[in-house]
Amino acid sequence: MALDIEGLLGEVSPEEPCGPDLSYDPAYFQLMHEAEGTPEHQMGDAVVEGQEPDWRAVKSQAIDLFARTKDLNVTMTLLAALIANDGVTGLADGLDLLKGLLERWWPEFHPKLDPEDNNDPLERMNLISALAAPPGTLGDVRKFQARVREMPLCTSRQLGSFNYRQIQIAKGEIEPPAGMESVPDMALIDGAFSDADIEELKLNSEAASRACATIKAIDAWLMENVGAEHVPDLQSFIVLLESIEKVYKEQLARRGYGQAPADEDTLDDESQGTGDPIRGSVRNTNDVLILIGKICEFYERNEPSSPIPLLLRRAERLVGKNFVDLVRDLSPDALSQLKMVAGVDTFEDQ
Repeated sequence: MALDIEGLLGEVSPEEPCGPDLSYDPAYFQLMHEAEGTPEHQMGDAVVEGQEPDWRAVKSQAIDLFARTKDLNVTMTLLAALIANDGVTGLADGLDLLKGLLERWWPEFHPKLDPEDNNDPLERMNLISALAAPPGTLGDVRKFQARVREMPLCTSRQLGSFNYRQIQIAKGEIEPPAGMESVPDMALIDGAFSDADIEELKLNSEAASRACATIKAIDAWLMENVGAEHVPDLQSFIVLLESIEKVYKEQLARRGYGQAPADEDTLDDESQGTGDPIRGSVRNTNDVLILIGKICEFYERNEPSSPIPLLLRRAERLVGKNFVDLVRDLSPDALSQLKMVAGVDTFEDQ
C-alpha cells in the first residue's frame, strides 16, 4: 500500500500543528529501541550474530507516532524502515516525506530550533547527515548507504534478486566480502533484469528517478534555507542514488525502453556544456568540479571510510568564489579582521 504522505504531514491539532515533543514518551522509546535491532554479542565462548530490526513493526510504530507529533528523528527512522520493507519505492516515498516535513514544518517540527542559540539547526543537521555517513562510522546509525546498496533492484523467478552492491562486485568496483561463496557476474545480473517483470521494472525505475530528484531538492532547500555552513555534505548519497538510477535506465534500454545514459567518461557539449571532452588538461572551473566529483566517486566506491571525499566536497563548494566569499565560508570570524585591515567599504558590496 502506498504511503499516505499528505496524511502523515497533516497538522496534529490547530493549537499545536506539530504536536508535543514525544522524545520522553514510552511509544517513542519503544520505536527507537525496535529500530536498533540486536547487535552482535558474545555469550560464553560463542559469538551470537546480531539481528536486524523488525522493520514492519518499526514502520507501523513510526506511522502511528506521526499522528501525534512531527519529529525529524521519527522521520529518519521511518525512512530506514521504508527502505528495508519496500526497497526503491520505499526510498522514494521516505525522501518525499522528509522533503515535505522540511518545507512545510521547518519552524515547528521536533527537535526544535534553539532560539537562545540563534536557532542553531545542529541537532537536526546531525540527523540528516546520517544519509551520507560512511558505512561503519560513528554517524552511521541507521546504515542508510548500506541499506540502499542492499535493497533489491530486480527480482527474477528463475535467477533470484540482485542489489546494487552485487552489481558493484560484479563490475569489480568493490571487493567481495570475506566468505562470500558465490560471486555474481554481470551476465547473470543482466539475465535477471531481462527476466524481471517489465512493469515492475519500470515502476522501480521511476521511483529511483524520483528519489534522485528528491534528494537533490532536499540538498538545494537546505542550502537556501539553512546555509552552507550548517548543511551536511550529502553528495555521497546523491552519487549513490544517481548510480542506481543509471542502472535502471541501462537495463530498460537493453529491453527496448528508453535510451541508456551517456558514458560518464565522455563529457560532451550536451551533457556538460564544456566543449570538447577533458583529455588531460583542465580548462575551466567546470572541469575542476567534474574531476573533483570523479575523484570523490572513486574513494566512495573503493575506500568508503577515507576522509578524502569529505575534504574534496568541502573544496568543491569553494570553486568559483571570490576571496571575500572564501574567507566568509572558511572562517567567518576572520572577516571582521579583514575588513579592519582592508577597509569596511571594500566589502560592503560583496
